[in-house]
Amino acid sequence: MTWTYCLKSLIDPFHNEFVNIWIYIIFAVYFWIQSFLILGKSSVYEFNNDEDYYYMFVGTLGIALSLSATALYLTFYSIG
Repeated sequence: MTWTYCLKSLIDPFHNEFVNIWIYIIFAVYFWIQSFLILGKSSVYEFNNDEDYYYMFVGTLGIALSLSATALYLTFYSIG
């Protein structure tokens, strides 16, 4: 498959991985937004120390990167 056919799997509901890809994309976007809120030290979190923001950012960034990599893999794995 070419990369254009792989991108087509994002909009083709009859593709085998359609639901999985969109679930990973939605959760990845959610955790990227949370990462930026933590990085900006949003008052939503009410952490006491700067270390708390740092550790929460590292964990959330790890989850966001993992979900993004999995979504990309599920989308483009059929090329190789």
